[in-house]
Amino acid sequence: MDDSTIPRPDSGSDLGSVSGPELEEGLSERTGLLGREGGDAVAFAHLASRHPGAPTVMFLPGFRSSMDGLKAMALRTQAAARGWGCVRFDYFGHGRSSGSPDAGTIGRWRDDVVAIIDEIAPTAGPLLLVGSSMGGWLGLLAAAARPDRIAGLITVAVAADFTTDLLPGRLSAAERAEIEREGVIRLPTPYGSDPYPISRALLTEGEAHRVLTDDNGVLAGIRCPVRLVHGMRDPDIPWQRSVAVTERLTGTSAHLTLVNDGDHRLSRPRDLALIGAMVDGLAIPGAGAGSSGHSAEFGLSTAPEDEQENDAKTHEDRGGRP
Repeated sequence: MDDSTIPRPDSGSDLGSVSGPELEEGLSERTGLLGREGGDAVAFAHLASRHPGAPTVMFLPGFRSSMDGLKAMALRTQAAARGWGCVRFDYFGHGRSSGSPDAGTIGRWRDDVVAIIDEIAPTAGPLLLVGSSMGGWLGLLAAAARPDRIAGLITVAVAADFTTDLLPGRLSAAERAEIEREGVIRLPTPYGSDPYPISRALLTEGEAHRVLTDDNGVLAGIRCPVRLVHGMRDPDIPWQRSVAVTERLTGTSAHLTLVNDGDHRLSRPRDLALIGAMVDGLAIPGAGAGSSGHSAEFGLSTAPEDEQENDAKTHEDRGGRP
């Protein structure tokens, strides 16, 4: 199915509402559940902007991550300080949303993103997506599906096509046999005590949503500016994946920053400051460097830990590699 034909949820989606996390005086965050097909519900939190037409930042978590992670909360803090809106949510089978993680697929989570855009994100003011790891892949798919809504996209260690290009090759013959036999396998992870469920459906269904294939055209069709950042010491998703995405974003301005000592999460204070500066650069005219035409820009961040990330030296290499 073409991304642009994703059905929009019914306007009568069932929304719950409970008191949100504590914020500074004068700010409020609405939390609730967005009804989805099959009786499932996606949990969300929406911090309303203080100014008409102000930007809204929407965070897309990574695989098995939630809307309460460090990057999500840092973006909420930034948005609150600037009077912007902020939307956070959990995919089906993640965090406070309903459903079994064993049943999740790239297509289903992509549809969750689009449903939140259609039903929860405000239509007034620019909408900026920030996607981490798998959330970066889903952000690319959402930017293609809703080109009239997305004003900018930032990806952090984008895990584009990981279900077909990366994950299968890391499974042993015994693990692949178990997936075929049982339909799912649970693998240990350094990011928590609970093992990650890897299902046959996740691996096979992801094929339909690949963005790095030459005949797909998803990336070439994206029109909003895209900013990518990737750690060069990422043990999970090679930084070359972000280079490949940047090279294929031929219809817009795409800028890639590589952090030479950065890991996969990029959640250190200086990493969060760098991501925040990228958000400012897209949301505030003139706040960030960037070409307005169709170009690819690569930057290498080499600042020591006690220096500001946004003071890093950058260079432009149209069509080349760092």
